Amino acid sequence: MRGAARGWVGGLALLAVVAGCGSAAGPSAGSSSAAVSISTDSGSKLRVTVPALGSASVAGSVPAASEVAVSTVASSGSSAAVSSVAGVVPAASEDATSWAVAQASATGSPAGGSAVPVELVDCAGCAVIATRADVTTGFSAALITRDGRANLLSLDSSGAVRGIINVIYGSSFPAPEGGVLACGTGSRCVVVGALPAGRAILSAFELTESGAWRDLSGDGGFVSATAKGYPVVLQDSLGVAIQDSNGTSTVWMVLSWTGQFYTVLGCAPDAAVADLTALSSNICLS
Repeated sequence: MRGAARGWVGGLALLAVVAGCGSAAGPSAGSSSAAVSISTDSGSKLRVTVPALGSASVAGSVPAASEVAVSTVASSGSSAAVSSVAGVVPAASEDATSWAVAQASATGSPAGGSAVPVELVDCAGCAVIATRADVTTGFSAALITRDGRANLLSLDSSGAVRGIINVIYGSSFPAPEGGVLACGTGSRCVVVGALPAGRAILSAFELTESGAWRDLSGDGGFVSATAKGYPVVLQDSLGVAIQDSNGTSTVWMVLSWTGQFYTVLGCAPDAAVADLTALSSNICLS
């Protein structure tokens, strides 16, 4: 957290690999439309047309607010991008550890929520990755791929697409367990992607009251030093767990939402998953 500098480590180089996914700062033109059939719990189906990005008929994406800012912390030789804001986590190690334990639950990964059955129609090569019902009042979410891009959609109760945004962080996107998109408090959702080099890259988006999406991922998303990375349940929000490495040691690094940005909550020893009860600033490599 000390010696922070603006921007993400290697962010521009990494995003160059996936630049074909479009810009998450706002809608872009040129994507084809696709018909979607959504099954409700009652079994009835809503016919939903996914418009091309840039269509005036959808809210699209909300530019990232100026206060959604992150700063970078990286140790020499570190291959992971991290975010930190001085003063958010207490500087004293005991205070930082106590604060981290108080904020984190030991459950690890997101649970709960329900999927929205979605069938893509007349959209060759398209696929549904994950969905989530009732992300915010009146809106559900669907993560799909089409035209070589990943898109987040917001759907209202009538089945109309009210917002759409490109997910530029990643070249492939593994389906989460049960096909349920990880979303939590504050209508924030975390998308897990992968880079061609095999490293995980996560990103976070907020679904606003109008149905538009806001990118909360900072400059370049949350890049793991390894293929491991996943959203985690914290006591008051949905966080991000990625790995950091200095070439010799590897640790888990957990980031949480402060209300303005994602910042490092603490680090945990390397293991199959991050031990949220063992978070400490003392073992962070950056």
